[in-house]
Amino acid sequence: MSAFDGGIELEDIAIDARERDRAMNAIGYDGYDIDVSDEPLLAASGSRWAKVVAIACYAGTNVGIVWLVTDVLPHAPKRDKASRLAFATILSLLCYLMVQFSDPGYVPPPGRDSPPALSDYEARREAAAAATAAFSAQRSDRDAFSTLLPWPPWPPMRAAYCRVVKRWMRVFYTYDHYCPLVSAPIGERNRFRFWLFLLAQTLSLGQAAVLAAREESVRWNDIFDGVETALVVGLALWLVFIAVAIFFLFHTFLALTNITSHEFLRASTLDYLHNTEDFDLPFSRGLCGNIRTFIFQARTVELLSSKLSFTQDGLVAALCCRKWKPIPWVRSIFIDRDSEDWWNHPWQNRFWSCC
Repeated sequence: MSAFDGGIELEDIAIDARERDRAMNAIGYDGYDIDVSDEPLLAASGSRWAKVVAIACYAGTNVGIVWLVTDVLPHAPKRDKASRLAFATILSLLCYLMVQFSDPGYVPPPGRDSPPALSDYEARREAAAAATAAFSAQRSDRDAFSTLLPWPPWPPMRAAYCRVVKRWMRVFYTYDHYCPLVSAPIGERNRFRFWLFLLAQTLSLGQAAVLAAREESVRWNDIFDGVETALVVGLALWLVFIAVAIFFLFHTFLALTNITSHEFLRASTLDYLHNTEDFDLPFSRGLCGNIRTFIFQARTVELLSSKLSFTQDGLVAALCCRKWKPIPWVRSIFIDRDSEDWWNHPWQNRFWSCC
């Protein structure tokens, strides 16, 4: 059955132009046509040369950090500490490669082998109008929080169109749909590997910063006696480490709450987040459920009277010898902000409200 069955007549509903534009933004159309042959960014074009350049820059930067800490500083660390730093750097590079050459979760349009062009306005306008009409028709229906939000079969909920790689993605995990650092989009299928990359990079930079800030390396009581380089390197590494650590903690928060940075930063422009407030977390399945969904396997979903299970990360699915399938995300029309289940509603419930 279509999500719009049930007596909703589109011609009987006056669709506000502003809301329709918001719906168009939600499925990747911003009100103007773009030639699909355009290349927005060199490093973001997804070409082999772009990936080679990104790998060379990333590897060169990390090797340079190891060289600065182990050879340039006045007092180089011991062999065992230098070996641990080199191992952490190699591990972060491997995680980087696992993300760069991964599939973020492309969603092929029904009946097509390739994604639609951005100029395919009419088909997506019809889908957006239907979604907006359903929102308008359901606004007065507050009899139950279990009523699912009507959504057209295409595009899928939580999907977005990436103009950089010119393909539809499920659950973009980066703001503006693309991560230029790894020269690859981050989505439902590879976001766990992206988190592992951030973890490895944070540990590597943290170890380098600690080694560069050792007392015997900097000699704070004799700062102008040939150790200015150690001071500059140490401060620079600590600043970079703090920035990466904040980014890692932010994505850890997103993983624990089952939201994306795209949704966190652009919630007001995404129509499938209509009628939600900050930290409503409409897709949250509780702390344990969110961790399980993020890493291993999503909770069994009842869909059309049949129960289906889905493996979230593509690499985990391959290791488990299971075929990866995207999750058919759904959400209720209205959010229960007065629930007694504080564990699954930690930000706002009957007992307290954090924001």
